[in-house]
Amino acid sequence: MLVGTSLADITPPEGASLAGYFHVRRATGVDDPLHAKALVVGGDEEALGLVVFDLIGVGRQEVEQIRGRAHESCGIAPARVMVAATHTHLAPVTVPIFQSECDPQWLAGAVEKGAEAIAEAWHAREEREFSIATGRVESIAFNRRYWMRSGAVRMNPGVCNPDIVRPAGPIDPEVGVLAWGPPDKPSAILVNYTCHLDTISGDRVSADYPAYMAAAIRDRLGDVAVMFVNGAFGNINHVDVNDPSPRKGLEQAKWMGEVLAAEVLRVLPQAAGSESQQLDEAHRLLDIPLRPLPDDAVASARATLASAPPVGEMNPEQMCARETVLLAESEKPEVTAEVQALRIGEAALVGLPGEPFVELGLRLKGDSPFPHTYVVGLGNGCEGYIPTRAAFDEGGYEVRTARSSKLHPDAEDMMVAAGSELLNQLREAK
Repeated sequence: MLVGTSLADITPPEGASLAGYFHVRRATGVDDPLHAKALVVGGDEEALGLVVFDLIGVGRQEVEQIRGRAHESCGIAPARVMVAATHTHLAPVTVPIFQSECDPQWLAGAVEKGAEAIAEAWHAREEREFSIATGRVESIAFNRRYWMRSGAVRMNPGVCNPDIVRPAGPIDPEVGVLAWGPPDKPSAILVNYTCHLDTISGDRVSADYPAYMAAAIRDRLGDVAVMFVNGAFGNINHVDVNDPSPRKGLEQAKWMGEVLAAEVLRVLPQAAGSESQQLDEAHRLLDIPLRPLPDDAVASARATLASAPPVGEMNPEQMCARETVLLAESEKPEVTAEVQALRIGEAALVGLPGEPFVELGLRLKGDSPFPHTYVVGLGNGCEGYIPTRAAFDEGGYEVRTARSSKLHPDAEDMMVAAGSELLNQLREAK
């Protein structure tokens, strides 16, 4: 299979506004650089492109800009390019949510570098053998929603909290590995795992645990391009509530990266060649309604905002109220979201444009006609959390903030149905 890779440095300057928290944070330094990493596989007409950003998310407008630039520079059909983000919380703001501000000039530069990386990967293509391996890691990822003795569901209720009854859902421990080149000297590796990237906190720029995974793999294998795509990670993170003395911060990120790297290195020698070398793409645009908001909830939010300070100085309760009002005043009653599937031999990637709950990913995998199916969270857009329908009744952080989970509860079934149909369509295509 023809394969080419490239990466571009998108590390922001000091003072950049960092994403992912209710309060404003400014970058005070860099623990490790941020990148846009590109992979192109296949010959001219069949080529598929993938670019993954070390960012909290990439909006739909930026996705289309990258696809257009890639088509202009190397001829890849726009629909055959997937754009994703790892979801690190130590990268600049890229989507308008909460109180932080996006720097449009920096974002435009990052988008351009991502498009350039695809073109460079295109021109760097060489023939390599293609293989697939599967591992399993259960020690670093946990469902972050818990049933409490009170009957409520809480996110991250505290380490060793005696009121915890049980996790409110599963995890997905699968480590998916696509490799190009011999196991002892591959030229490119794509790793798929399911866990939030918010292990470090603070205000220093970092690509989080995937950066340390990639470094550990390169320490063993030499100059190999290592890419990471997150799975259905919406309700999955690194917090083990049963560990009374957990690792924290940078130590936690490095440890997680090393655990993942060790599993990738363990399964690489067992990687099996793909019987098929077929490359293909399918996608569907879904018009998903916004979630309905009760009139009393909107009225209460407006009352809260009446005495709130300016944006940038609000507390979490006031921010939630602001998000509720903004959603209620949205000019459009629906969101157009893309579900995309890429076939790479006997493996398939399914891009979902947000932070899907792990249950969605497990449903897609369970129904897939492919022996190796990997969900790509934040694929081709950033439409917030995609919870299960049950989660809206259970409550909890992910569904509390209206614009963070702005899609109708039907979004779960709509996206799973579309993804399953696309997978079957790719499987049947000749």
